[in-house]
Amino acid sequence: MIIQVCASSIPVDPDDIIQLFPMTLAEADICSKICTGMSLEEISLQRRTSLGTIRQQVKACLDKTGSNDKAGMTGKILRSLQVS
Repeated sequence: MIIQVCASSIPVDPDDIIQLFPMTLAEADICSKICTGMSLEEISLQRRTSLGTIRQQVKACLDKTGSNDKAGMTGKILRSLQVS
């Protein structure tokens, strides 16, 4: 059985993500929120940004982290930061 890291109850600082991956502060903030388990709809409401914009930024985050999906990206970020 494989258990994959999906979300963290510990907040992830967007600046820490930027140190690991070449992304904007907005992209890193979205990654941080995804890492804590927020949905794209919740992120959109909190950031007062359209869902379409959030989806485009998530696509950029996936590309910049070399991930295929949000779960893989979350795991990669949390493992890189050694957050559990």
